[in-house]
Amino acid sequence: MFKLNIFTPPKINFPLKPVFRTYNNLKFINRMPVQTNNGKIVYIESMPNLGLGNSETLITNRWFNLLGNHNYDMFPSMGTLEGFTMDVYKKHQHNGLGEILRLTSIIEMKENGLEEIKLFSLPKALLFHLKYGFKPVLVNFDKIENFRLKNILKGIAADSRTAGSLNKTASEILADINNSGGVTKNHCIQVTELIIKYAEMNRHRWTKTPLTTQIPLVMTNKEINENAGFFNNLFQKHGLDYRI
Repeated sequence: MFKLNIFTPPKINFPLKPVFRTYNNLKFINRMPVQTNNGKIVYIESMPNLGLGNSETLITNRWFNLLGNHNYDMFPSMGTLEGFTMDVYKKHQHNGLGEILRLTSIIEMKENGLEEIKLFSLPKALLFHLKYGFKPVLVNFDKIENFRLKNILKGIAADSRTAGSLNKTASEILADINNSGGVTKNHCIQVTELIIKYAEMNRHRWTKTPLTTQIPLVMTNKEINENAGFFNNLFQKHGLDYRI
C-alpha cells in the first residue's frame, strides 16, 4: 500500500526565477528557495523594513528560522542602494549565505533601476566585499571623511608585519598630507590604491591587521554589467534563474 511521507518536502527543480511584489514603488522578492554552497535548501525573502534602512532581506530555513539578514535603504531618486548591516549567524557561516545576500542585493538594485550599491565596511568584512567587486571610494569633501582617511592610513602605518612595506607607504602619505596642509584629491587616489593593495597582499593574515576604521565602498551598475559572467555563474550556483 502506498504511504505518503508528510515530512518529506517536495522536490525543488532549480533554477527558479524570482517573483516580485511592489510596495511604495519598490520591488521586493517573494520568499523562494535557493541553494547553499553544499546544496542545502534555504529561503530568501526581501521586504519593506521599518527599522534600520527601508528594506531588508532575510535568509531562513524551511521552518522560517532566521539564519541571516541584510538591512539596506533603496533611494530611487538618488539611484542608490545603501547597505547597512549584513549578518549571518555564526553557526551558519561559511556556507555561502553571505554570498546569497549579496546576490539578492544586486537583484534588488537591478529590478529597482538603481545605479550603485554603497556601504561602509568593517575592516574584518573588507575582503568579502572586495571579492564581489566593491572598490574603496575616498573623497576629501568634509572633516569627517578626512578624519576617516587619516585613520585608515594610521592603521596601515602601524602594521609592522605587513607585506611589501606598505606601512612605510602609509606613513609617507600621512607626512605629505601634513606638509600639504590637508587632504587632496591625489591623496584620496593614493589611499584607495593602497587599501586594495594592502588587502591583496595581507589576505593570508587579515584577522591580525590593525585596521579599525570603517571603509566606504561602492559598486556600480556598470561594473556589475562588465562582470556579468562572474555573477551569472553565482546565480546558477545558488539555484537562481537570473542573469545580468
